[in-house]
Amino acid sequence: MKVAQYFKILVDNIPLVNEGGVGNNTDLSQINLNDIDHIEIVEGSMGVSYGANAVSGVLNIITKKSSKYKWNIHASVQEETVSNVYALFDKGRHIQSLRASHTFSKNWFVSAGINRNEFQGYLGDRKGKNYLENDKTRGYTWLPKEQLNGNALISYQKDRFRIFYKFEFLDEMWIINTGYVQHLYILLVLHWELIAIVKI
Repeated sequence: MKVAQYFKILVDNIPLVNEGGVGNNTDLSQINLNDIDHIEIVEGSMGVSYGANAVSGVLNIITKKSSKYKWNIHASVQEETVSNVYALFDKGRHIQSLRASHTFSKNWFVSAGINRNEFQGYLGDRKGKNYLENDKTRGYTWLPKEQLNGNALISYQKDRFRIFYKFEFLDEMWIINTGYVQHLYILLVLHWELIAIVKI
C-alpha cells in the first residue's frame, strides 16, 4: 500500500519515512500487524502540530506496550498476487511475521518481533533479468526486493507514568537494472537502519 506524499505517517508519534529517507511514499507492509495496538487518524491540515507533509492529515500507528496475558506469541503468513501473477516461491509477494511478548509483572513488559517481506517483482511488458536482447525490454516494471524488519521493546508503567525503549532494524535488498544488457547487469543494494526511540 502506498500513501500520499502530503499525508504524514507516524509510529508511536515518530515520523515514518520511506527507504529513500524522505517523503511519505512508504510501503506499510513492512509493519508487523501483530505489533499494532490501535491507529489514530487526524483529518485536515495539521502542519502546525505535526510539521511538514501533514497537509491532508496524520495517521499515527500506536504499537503494543502492554498485555493482559503473561505470554503472547503470534505468527502469520501472507501471500499476495501482483496483478494476476502468483507462484508460491517465484512470483507475487510473500510476507512472514513472528512476534513474542512477555509480561513480567503489572509494571514490566517486553516484546520482540521479526517481519520478512519478499516481493518478486512485476514484469509487466518487460522480459526479466535474464533476457539477453538489447531491445530495452530486459528487467522489471516493478523491481524485486526483500526486506527483513526486526524490533524489540521494553516498557515500564506505573499508574499514569510510562517509559519505554524501542529498537528497530531494517535490512533491505533490491535489484536495480536497466533495459540494456551489460557485463555486470545486476546491482544489489543493501540498505539498513538502526532506530532507537526513548519516549517519556
